[in-house]
Amino acid sequence: GFQVNQYTLRVEQNAAGMVCNTNEQCGEGRCNTRETGLCLPAGYCEQNRDCDAAAPICDIQANQCKSCTPDPFEPNDSREEAIPAMSANGSLNTCGGPDFYALNASPGQTIVASINFTHAAGDIDVKLFNSMLEQVASSTGTSDTETIEYAVEAQDSYFLEVYGYSDVYNEYTMSIAIQ
Repeated sequence: GFQVNQYTLRVEQNAAGMVCNTNEQCGEGRCNTRETGLCLPAGYCEQNRDCDAAAPICDIQANQCKSCTPDPFEPNDSREEAIPAMSANGSLNTCGGPDFYALNASPGQTIVASINFTHAAGDIDVKLFNSMLEQVASSTGTSDTETIEYAVEAQDSYFLEVYGYSDVYNEYTMSIAIQ
């Protein structure tokens, strides 16, 4: 049947863990609208995508965002600053924004670009543009590798853009071949 119980209810506004829809509801923290809909404390992170451009790396042990160190090829954050694609090797990263690489190809050749990273740390995508700045190929998957294969139709200069989806930070390696 019917029972009567007593209880105490306490409500804390703008506290971490509070249900939210916008960042404004979380005071100094932010609303995790992508997953839980709960307020997170200021600087809190679980993945690189939880951080912002000022401090893009999530230190998972401390659950705090921290700054990053650009790779040795910076600045290459625009087509005007693009570096030769064949010279980029080793550990690369999206610290500071997208990375641009330049390459030339002739009709009958195929441009093959492969970007390898850990998707769980932040999604990376890649686009290929011709000299007219028209996008001719892209790879926007959700695995640990993004690959573009583009059959070149005209002698041209091309630009490869590697970027973090929603500006996330992540580290990657890249292999480029013109076959």
